[in-house]
Amino acid sequence: MKEKVCEVLGYPVPKSFQKTQPRFPGQFFDTYTQKSNNLQVWNEELSAVRRYVLIRISDADLVTRVKVVTGDALAALDTTGTLTSKYQARCIPGVEASELITDHDTKTLAGFTSPGVELRSIGTPVMHPRAGQLLPIAEVYDRLKPLLGQSFKDAGFDQERNRGAALHRLVCQSLGYATYQDDGQFPDVRHQLIEVKLQTAPTIDLGLVLPSSTEPLDVPMIEGAQIRHCDVRYAVFYELVLWSLSHAKNERSVCTRRARTGALVAASVSTEAGDARNAANSSSMSDHTFGRSARATL
Repeated sequence: MKEKVCEVLGYPVPKSFQKTQPRFPGQFFDTYTQKSNNLQVWNEELSAVRRYVLIRISDADLVTRVKVVTGDALAALDTTGTLTSKYQARCIPGVEASELITDHDTKTLAGFTSPGVELRSIGTPVMHPRAGQLLPIAEVYDRLKPLLGQSFKDAGFDQERNRGAALHRLVCQSLGYATYQDDGQFPDVRHQLIEVKLQTAPTIDLGLVLPSSTEPLDVPMIEGAQIRHCDVRYAVFYELVLWSLSHAKNERSVCTRRARTGALVAASVSTEAGDARNAANSSSMSDHTFGRSARATL
């Protein structure tokens, strides 16, 4: 959409858009593509003098309306009065198609792992983790690596959740589960303490809790040991969108291009210093990302 904005304004389309605030400094505006009335402005407070370009997209992915408003007009629509915060990380893929960032689990988790577990016969993806049923992180990587190059139909550019569910299903199959289950809770594959991320850009949204957090995870203790957020393993997939023309309309399929497993395990926990160094080689953690929500009718 930013490319189209450049074209209609008469600007040359750059090879990449720099992360400036605002994104179009020459005209002093930001663009927001919306299918709903809930507008979220991340990373900064609303600026009263900045211009905000709101682009309404229909369910058929067609632009139906464009409004340009100033920040003071949006501020009047802010019903929350509070900032929303989340964490992000930036992952820089290496030259290899796949990479295991760290080949060992945290000390807390390592004693409960067992290689070669047949998950088909002992559990489901949403069960709570148990001692002897957790695969070592290196084996998780080996089981997921064959997903590289597989494809699935893309539900649309704004359907991240549906695309994530399609990948989640493939992950469950590759791990060896008999069924696919997803209850929307963290982590995605609770039985294996695996969070699955599907990426089209280097920035990874981590939510409200850092992967390095030593806060307890909301799962039962394993043999008296409390599982923490920093014990969770991360499988990060990068997707490639493929376009084809069929029946006079564009359809998309998504091809998993790169896989990074365990990229942020114990990223900055002092007791897991080795994991911290391994993660730091390929990923950098950002500070909070802040945003303000407002309902704007287009």
